[in-house]
Amino acid sequence: MIPRLKRFNVVGFFEAGVYEFDRNLAFANLENAQILLQMPGKISGMEIDFFDPKQSREMVRRIAIRSGGGFTVTDWTVQNPNFFRSLELTKTIIFMVLFLILAVSSFNIVSTLVMLIRQKKSSIAVMRGLGVDHVGIFKIFLSIGLLLGLVGSILGIGFGILITGQLSGIVHSLESILGVTLYQAEIYFLSELPTEIHWLEVFWIGLLAVLLSMISSIIPSYRASRLNPADVLRLNR
Repeated sequence: MIPRLKRFNVVGFFEAGVYEFDRNLAFANLENAQILLQMPGKISGMEIDFFDPKQSREMVRRIAIRSGGGFTVTDWTVQNPNFFRSLELTKTIIFMVLFLILAVSSFNIVSTLVMLIRQKKSSIAVMRGLGVDHVGIFKIFLSIGLLLGLVGSILGIGFGILITGQLSGIVHSLESILGVTLYQAEIYFLSELPTEIHWLEVFWIGLLAVLLSMISSIIPSYRASRLNPADVLRLNR
């Protein structure tokens, strides 16, 4: 088999940020490409881009119906099944890790409130003696737990947004300091780490963190509200 050769003038270079494209893809004039491939007046395929990649499956179905079966129509999830499955698996793992982090943070809030209640038993007893009822004590410590969760969520989200904007630079700096390659374009198919902030997901994650903090504060707050002031004052004599 003898390869077909044709001389082209290189007029420029491009960088898409996708390793596979940057390494293997070249653009040429359509007529010259048809001559090289011996396909005068014909094309071998057409690609359509969407603002929302999730629309691809529905559009594939519509195009396949309208074409009457005369064309092969596929979407990116079919052409790259392993990559698509790895993305889904990675997203699931990240969600599980995030949930575990939130759970550990909730336990930390519980332990903080328990220690605070032990330290403030005398103050709680005095407040009860001054007329503060069970509900008032409960609300005070529940508010403390909620405040801890809210402050932690705000700081965590702010730090995460800051890291996201500088992620590629941080990775390059770590590679230079450690002398190892942490991110290989040949494996991940991307020249750089892509970052995009989904504000709706950030909102729901922050809300979930605050809700878990409030829920985890219920039991310690309830125990604080049920302390017997007479017993506390007698033991502290």
